[in-house]
Amino acid sequence: MIEVAEVFIWSNKAYLPVLGKTEVGFFWEAGPLLTSELTVDALAAALEEIVKIGNPAMRHPTQAEFRRLTPVQKAIGIRSWKKMAQAGVIRFGIWWTKEKILVAFSPRGAKDVQEMDFAHQRGFPPETPLRVIAGSILQEVRAREAMAAEEG
Repeated sequence: MIEVAEVFIWSNKAYLPVLGKTEVGFFWEAGPLLTSELTVDALAAALEEIVKIGNPAMRHPTQAEFRRLTPVQKAIGIRSWKKMAQAGVIRFGIWWTKEKILVAFSPRGAKDVQEMDFAHQRGFPPETPLRVIAGSILQEVRAREAMAAEEG
């Protein structure tokens, strides 16, 4: 079963880490990192794989493990969450509850990619196809690209 997923968007690619769940309910990058192109079909397929894997049980990371680079940081090539935000990485969080699927994202102009803009999160019925979720994520990405083009 899946409770939480993350999608990082950087340089025309989506990075989806498998998030494990510790005995205290903490989610941490625990498994392989999936990547996809920024199309609805490719992102939906990657999300389907993440949902199929779910949030496997894992032990809580040690302090030394917290200091190591995560698979996302390695793939993107940026160690700091703050530098990711400065570089334009967008992070999406997806939460599955009994009542709905919630999608939130790092705010525009975030100082740290770990920040979440819950004021503008989107809610979907629990039976919403992942293709619709992927489309919603890409809609936000395209809106930010258009805004950046207008500013630059």
